[in-house]
Formats: sequence, C-alpha cells, structure tokens
Amino acid sequence: MKKLGYMFLFLLIFFASFISLAQDKTKEEENPKYYVHSIVKDLAPDYQEVVDFWINFLYEENDDIRRTYWDTSEIKRFKSHYALFYGSLFQFPAKQFLNYFKPYILSVYLDGNTYHIVTTFWNFDFKPSSNPKQNNIPSATIEIGVRKEDNKLYLVNLFDKRIKNWQKFKYGKLNYIISPFLTPKKSEMEEAQLFIDSLSNIFSVDTSISYTYVVCETAQQLSYLLGFNFAYIGVTYGLALPDARFLFSGTQKFNYFHELAHLIINPLLPNTQKFFSEGLATFFGGTRDKNYVEHLKEFKKKYKKVTKLDYNQIIKKPNFNDSYVLGALVINFIYDSYGVKGILKLKNPPKDINKSLNYVCQLFNLSEKELIKSINDILAKY
Repeated sequence: MKKLGYMFLFLLIFFASFISLAQDKTKEEENPKYYVHSIVKDLAPDYQEVVDFWINFLYEENDDIRRTYWDTSEIKRFKSHYALFYGSLFQFPAKQFLNYFKPYILSVYLDGNTYHIVTTFWNFDFKPSSNPKQNNIPSATIEIGVRKEDNKLYLVNLFDKRIKNWQKFKYGKLNYIISPFLTPKKSEMEEAQLFIDSLSNIFSVDTSISYTYVVCETAQQLSYLLGFNFAYIGVTYGLALPDARFLFSGTQKFNYFHELAHLIINPLLPNTQKFFSEGLATFFGGTRDKNYVEHLKEFKKKYKKVTKLDYNQIIKKPNFNDSYVLGALVINFIYDSYGVKGILKLKNPPKDINKSLNYVCQLFNLSEKELIKSINDILAKY
C-alpha cells in the first residue's frame, strides 16, 4: 500500500511537470520572443546559433551578463556604452520595449568572419494607416555583427566599418572623425577647444585629456554609425559617451557645446539624475543651437513665474526642452550661491525625479518656497 502511495505521488508530480512544460511551450508559441523572415534560411542556413545568441543578449536584463556577449575590445573602447545602439533604442526598460516591439530578423549574412544580423522592431498588432502621421512602425532597424573565435560567439558594433572612408582631423585635444561630405571648420574647432579648456578649468579637470569627436551630416547618419539602418525611436542630434570620451554630432557642428559639457561634467557626477545632468549641460553649453540665455527668454514666454505645480508638471517630461531649461535654472541658482562645490553635491540624488525639488531643498537647507522664489528671481532678469 505504501509503495502504491509513492507511485501515485510520483505520477502526480510527473504529470504536473508535463502539463507545466506543455503550458510553457504553448505560451512561448503564442507569444514568441522574436520572428524570422523566410529569406533568412536561404541567406544563412546555419543562422540559428547566431540569432539565438543575439536574441538572448537583447532579453538579458543583467548588464554584467550582457557584457559577456560582447567583444572585449569594444568594451575597452566604448566602456559602459559598449553596445552603441543600446541607450538610443531602449529609452525605457528593455523588457517592456521588447514586449511591445518584437524583434523581427530580416536578414543574416556572412561578411568575412563576421555574421551581420539585421533586425527590425515591430508591433504586429499595428495596422498601417493612409495617414502617414499615424504610422510609427517599425520603431527601428538595427544591424549588428557576430564573430566566432575559438568556438565562442561575440557581438560587435559596425562603427569602424561604417566610418572606413571618413576624414580624420586632429585639433588640439580633439580627434575629429568627419563625414566625407563635410568640410572641416577650424573656427568651430577652435571654439570647441576653448570651451573644453574653460570648463575643465572651472571643474578642475585635467586639460591634457583628449576626446574623439564624430561629426555627421544628419541625425539619421549619426544613428547609422550607432548601428541603426533605420531609426524612429532612437534618433538623436547629439550624443556624448563621457566615460569613453566620445562625442557624436548629428548637426554638422564642430562645436556642440551641450555635448562637450556632458563629456567634462558627467564623469564627476556619474550617478546624478538626468534632470540635473541635462540642466548642467544646458546651463554651461546651451542646447539645440541656442545658448542658455536664449532658452531662458523663450521659457519665460511660457512661464512668467514658475509655480510648484509648473515645476512638477515640467519634470514629468525629462526629455523635453522645458525640463532642460528648468534644470539649468536650478543649476544657475546653485552655481551662483554655492559655486562648483555646490554643484558637486548633486552626486547621489534619489532615482525618482519627482523628489528632485525636495532633494535640492534638503541639500542646501532651503524651503521649497525659497528655492522656487530664487528660480523666479533669476528668470525675472531676462
């Protein structure tokens, strides 16, 4: 009888496990992690191994594990930005993004010793409209390389391949990589070098440090260098990689002060909020072809007097211009009142951007009313 009981328990566990596995398989079939175009099998019959490797990287949430997928020389060169496309593509959590935009493998082909994988990110529930304004799918198309060395796979950027025929030009501590269709502008290079020297002196940063400055014709060309064959999500006009000392300009400018400010200041405050880092870059370097004062004048047309309600509404959209300018106003107050030492106190803000006002008040022993009044006092001068 006891043996029958054990047998019954064993069968119960076996069937429960079987049903669970079947359910998992059904769930995966109903909601696959990715799709593959029919042409891929013709282009690369042995595609499965490299595609699985790439997809596993995309879905991996732990950055320490993600790094193990990547060529170590790329990590050494680009530091925390080793996957150049990553920050531009995943502007909100990767898991959330990939649940909405499924990877769709369009092509896999071998070029020398490198497989190229072309992946578009598609929402398959979306139906295109006759109105172009309503069409935002696909969100992006990425092309990435996969190398096999000593029986191990490694992901690589295509950056070097894509700048193969670009111009190289050195000016002071700036090593320019320039689109072949642009003419180097030495006057802007001089301004960029002077700006770096000035800001480095303000923040006591070593002025002998050199930086790589990539100048593109357009934002789409910039995205192309990051690995995008097409970019809707991820289009940017400027990008700084501070720990790698790299800057990308998608505006044909050789003196992108906003991004240069990020290169100098961000390494001093690696854990600060986007609200403060963009505020710093805007205060010292302006943004979008206008300096800080010009932006203040435009900001004042919308907000003659900033209220606490205005503040809370603005910071909800950290990628918008108003948030950059409000952040710059806060930095303006801190810099005027407490100097560089005050700015460097912004090193460990709470992750929740909604707590930024309270954070600054506690840091400098102010009431919210006093801080907002100080912001409005600065605004009143313009």
